[in-house]
Parts: sequence; C-alpha cells; structure tokens
Amino acid sequence: MTNVLVTGSEGFISTNLIAQLRNIHGLKIFNYNKKSKNHELDLATKKCDLVFHLAGENRSNNKKNFKYNNQNLTKKLCNYLIKNRNKSPIIYSSTIKFKEKTIYGKSKKSTELILKNYSKKYKTKVDILRIPNVFGKWSRQNYNSFLITMCYNISRGKSFKIDEFNKEISLIYIDDLIKKLLKYVVNKKQNNKFKIININSTKKIKIINLYKKIESFWKAQRNNFLPEIKNQFDKNLYSTFLYYLPRSKIVMPKTIHKDERGIFSEIFKTQNQGQVSIFSINPGKTRGGHFHHSKNEKFVLIKGKTLFRAFDLKNKKKYQLTLQEEKINEVLSIPGHWHEIVNTGKSKAYFLLWSNEVYDKNKPDTFIKKNV
Repeated sequence: MTNVLVTGSEGFISTNLIAQLRNIHGLKIFNYNKKSKNHELDLATKKCDLVFHLAGENRSNNKKNFKYNNQNLTKKLCNYLIKNRNKSPIIYSSTIKFKEKTIYGKSKKSTELILKNYSKKYKTKVDILRIPNVFGKWSRQNYNSFLITMCYNISRGKSFKIDEFNKEISLIYIDDLIKKLLKYVVNKKQNNKFKIININSTKKIKIINLYKKIESFWKAQRNNFLPEIKNQFDKNLYSTFLYYLPRSKIVMPKTIHKDERGIFSEIFKTQNQGQVSIFSINPGKTRGGHFHHSKNEKFVLIKGKTLFRAFDLKNKKKYQLTLQEEKINEVLSIPGHWHEIVNTGKSKAYFLLWSNEVYDKNKPDTFIKKNV
C-alpha cells in the first residue's frame, strides 16, 4: 500500500486531487489542513511515502497569515519528516508569481528556499511546481482566482473591479494539473534531487477576452441558447462557469405552445447550428402540411406511432413511412419537399426535432401547398 500525505486538504487543488486519488486502488490518504492537530501531522509523516504539499495562504487581510501558513507550516512539515527519519518526496505547489514583490509572491519564494535547503541537506527529492493560474470546480470566489470571481459575479449581475483588461494571463485547467500530479503516484522511481518545474499553461488569454467569453455563456444561458464551444479551453471554461451558476438557474423553464394538435416547445438554440425542439401530436391529428425552400429538419419519434408523408414538388413523387417507438429512426425533411406527420396510434406521439436554423417569425421559410 502507498501512503500519500496531502497538506491543505480542504483547498481548491487538494480537493480535486484527493477526489482522484480515491479512485486508485491500494492507496491510503492522510489529510492535513487548518483544523488538523500536530499529532496528526506527526503520524502522517511517519507513514507517508509521498507528500503533496499544497497548503498555503493565497489571500488574507492579515499579513502574518502568509508567513504562518506558507513558511512556518513548511518548516513544521520538514521538521516532522526529519524527526521521523522519513525521506518521502515532497511535491510543492508554488506559483509563476514567485518573482512578484507582493507579500504572496515573497512568501512563496521564501518557502521554495526552505524546501531547497531541506532537500540538499537531507538528500531528499523535492519538486517545486511553479503553477500558472488554475481554474475549475471547487474553487472559492474572491479568493483563489479572479476568473472564478468573474463566473460567480457575472451570473448574479454583480459588478467587480478589473484594472488590467488588456493584460494577458496564463491559465491551466484543474483536471490538466491533477493529471500531472497523479504521475507522481504512478511513478515509483524516485531520486533525491531538488528540481524546479515550470508547469506550462494550457491557455494564454487577455482578461477582456476572458470576460467576454464568460459573459457570452451567461447571455446564452438566459436566452435559451447553447454556448459557443470552439475548442477544449472553451469546453473547460464553460464547465467551470456552470459550477458557479446560482442554484436557482439550474432549472430553466421552457415556453410551451399548445393547440388541438398537441404541444411544441423550443428547447435549445445555437448561434450557427440551428435549434432543438420537442413536440407532440394528439391521436388522429396531423402536424406539418408545408414545405421549406432552404430549411431542413431531422425528426426522431420518441413515443407513439405515426405516418410520415412527403411529396417532391418538382417531380411530383410521393413517399411515406411508418414510425414506431420500438425502432428509433431519424427522418429528414428535405427542402422542396412538402411533408406532414399523422398520428396513427391511440396515444400521444412525442418527437425530438432538430432544425438547421433558429426559428425567425419574420422569415419562417414555411409555405403551405394545398391539394398535394
């Protein structure tokens, strides 16, 4: 069994790491955080085979907290390892901001020096990871990351101050960082060297562009649109944004249009890929009875029994097919083809519908052709 000690176990990075470590068979995790007692750290440093030293002060109104939770805690950790004659490797989460003249940057740099001296004196492996800005779930707004604060405030209509909109920042998604940390658990070959590792960012972006992306997610959410996801970064950012939505916004009511034929509701809209809707057809009723010049649609019967009928307005050829819930088929409505769907069953029929364009009542591209 491998024993892993994680300091700062209630923090952002640690929480995500521990959630992944729990999936590894034959691994015992020792958690250490601000609520832990000295005897718990003593026990953990007796038994651990690997230390993820992720504890530290990021933001505080009390300057003493930076020294206490960064330098002093690191000295305590090293002293317990020395006391227990344990040369477990230490993986320390530093920052790319270590050169900054802020109290945070200075305290991180001082902590690096403590670990460097410890490694050289006791011939113990220490890796200093200089990490860019991390974003993802389980972070804290107004603390870990201004990106998280953006997600939180924008989705609540709250204002916040940003001084350098044109500043470019380096970002890494939490899952990408955790993958790098997990390699230390898998890799059993360890040395006794001190090493500084610069963790590459997965995205560099100007703050103004980051703000616009998050704002577009919120606008899409409010207006029944799916977000524009162009790449992996957008995907990760949107996942992060969703975590910080107000819980009241998880459920979004949809407008239901109802008549004697059944119901119709637009579910999702997109900027460039049309929209998804659902509709029902009551027994004996018909929907459609029209054609489109350019619009095209995909119908999928979810429940019921129906007859799909179509007519090519150019060559006058007719065709029809039966749709039943026992077999899921996708049926196309083709431009220039008049079409209708008749409920031939004894219960309501329910359909999923995709259209290649968002419905515009001013340009519906829907025309009725009688006597076909």
